Amino acid sequence: MKKEETFYSYLFKKTNGIYAVKYKIHKQADFKYTSLRTRNEREAKRKKRVFDLSLMEVTGGSHFENINDELQVLAKELLKKMTSGGLTANWLIMLARKAHHIESGSFDAIKEYTLAEYIDCYLESLRRDLKPQSYKVYLTYSLPIKGLRTKPKGGFSVVDKQIYEITQKPLHLLETRDIRKISENLRKKNIRAKTINQSLALLRRTLKQADKDELTHRDLSKNVDYLRNTDSLKRGTYTDNEVEALLKAAQGDWKGVILTAVYTGLRATNCHLLSWEDVDLENKLIKVIPVKRRKGFNKGFLPLPLEGRLLSHLKSLALTAGDGRSGFIFKTSALRDDIRSKRFKSIRERAGVPYEVYVDGLKQKRDFHSLRHYHNTKLKAGGATPEERMAQLGHSSFETNQVYTHHELGHRRKVLKQAFSS
Repeated sequence: MKKEETFYSYLFKKTNGIYAVKYKIHKQADFKYTSLRTRNEREAKRKKRVFDLSLMEVTGGSHFENINDELQVLAKELLKKMTSGGLTANWLIMLARKAHHIESGSFDAIKEYTLAEYIDCYLESLRRDLKPQSYKVYLTYSLPIKGLRTKPKGGFSVVDKQIYEITQKPLHLLETRDIRKISENLRKKNIRAKTINQSLALLRRTLKQADKDELTHRDLSKNVDYLRNTDSLKRGTYTDNEVEALLKAAQGDWKGVILTAVYTGLRATNCHLLSWEDVDLENKLIKVIPVKRRKGFNKGFLPLPLEGRLLSHLKSLALTAGDGRSGFIFKTSALRDDIRSKRFKSIRERAGVPYEVYVDGLKQKRDFHSLRHYHNTKLKAGGATPEERMAQLGHSSFETNQVYTHHELGHRRKVLKQAFSS
């Protein structure tokens, strides 16, 4: 007769990073939690072993007696399969892993996730610590490793049947060849290696977490093979004639956005989100907080001289906006990043400016960010020192250069006038 008591426990990590044990003594009972009060995985495993031994003493060792009962059930399943002729290699693997989980006392606590389901669960666990836009990017990275793509009108469609079928397998049935097959199929697609590697990095982290959660028979993340990044292009710059062509092809507020990038070297987001509060027309100055900051950057404003056609353009817009002007200067601030990229691409194509060019035999790409490179190139041609260019662009030496901003601002204004005098 089957014992009434049994013992199930497994280690898990709470959202605050502290390890705990989830356990129950009776099979029909609800799980209980006990904190191990440590963030160290090795220490947590040691404490769990001590906890298991103490709990098994309380239950009188019935856990080990019940293991035999559970294994007998599996033996009956095996005999039934053998006599019915439905025995397969995959089924045997699944049976062996069930036996392993029963011996570890954690089988009933494990949900049999498919790879696709666990990728979604892993992304959901990251949601709390990610910005909404970053979470959307991760969702995009997850599609290729699930063999899916988005439909124009919403929803998803299968684009790689082999990858899709692999991701529908339970995690405990995945093999090395399955993981490598995903990499091989992605390699054949007309997608840049850098983009594919982002998806493979997500797959590797997901499988690493599945191994920690004891949902796979071993750490399959080691079998994720990245693609060699042989197709990356160096970002180039524009010529003076190409910049003029872009400005001529720009319509509406796009002319002001492009002028802002040309005359300030600001990144795309800062250009689109430039507000009247950032602009001091009287002192011919723009003060913004750079949108991209590396660790350790000062949180202060970056002052930029306001000169040339950008100054004239903003003055004309200010007359139209009136004395009570406020908020964003350009209506492009309301567009999503991907829409902005597509609109600039259209401007570049209307202007007849190619996306790729060869410079000294090397292929380079040009996009909106290349206007920042153009600005830096013009400053260098105008005689600006490396320190002045770094200060102007808000690069990693910004902390040091900010101390000297009030001294060098006048000289930077002079250099800016000279660089763009033509």
